[in-house]
Amino acid sequence: MTRSTFEYEEERNENLLRAFYERCKATPSAQVSTIISDTVGMPSDRFYVSDERAARVINALLQSREYPKMLPTHRQMYAEILRRVIELREVHPHWCVMQLVRQVLRTPAPQFYLTPSSAYTIIQRHRHRRGRRTEEQMRRRAAHIISEPAHYTSVASHDAESVIAP
Repeated sequence: MTRSTFEYEEERNENLLRAFYERCKATPSAQVSTIISDTVGMPSDRFYVSDERAARVINALLQSREYPKMLPTHRQMYAEILRRVIELREVHPHWCVMQLVRQVLRTPAPQFYLTPSSAYTIIQRHRHRRGRRTEEQMRRRAAHIISEPAHYTSVASHDAESVIAP
């Protein structure tokens, strides 16, 4: 089975792992499931959806068309994007929807718009790719990475994902 990808997947995963490490350091005694739930609710660097997909959905929503089969997290994300597009359109009424959407997508998002189980899957995938570590090793590694970020160019360049025990 081939896994689908999108253009911002690596960036999103790195941002998610970075946020996960921050939560690990901030709450060293919390259970991993709690940390993951907290992580997906943390602000994200941007909205992780392609410009084209977001513009199609926002155009449809502006025309009052519904997406009944949309996941609840995606519905929340597009509602926030739509709210921001409408606000930005008041400032830039001459911009087309694609310009408005592109501008909005590059602003910080209030959360990752992932379910905890999706985030866990992303973290687990990295874990299996890089080898296993205990939860305690993960916390120590996270503390070290956050305290010395200049030594790391990306979260994917080290084995952070290998640390969550199943």
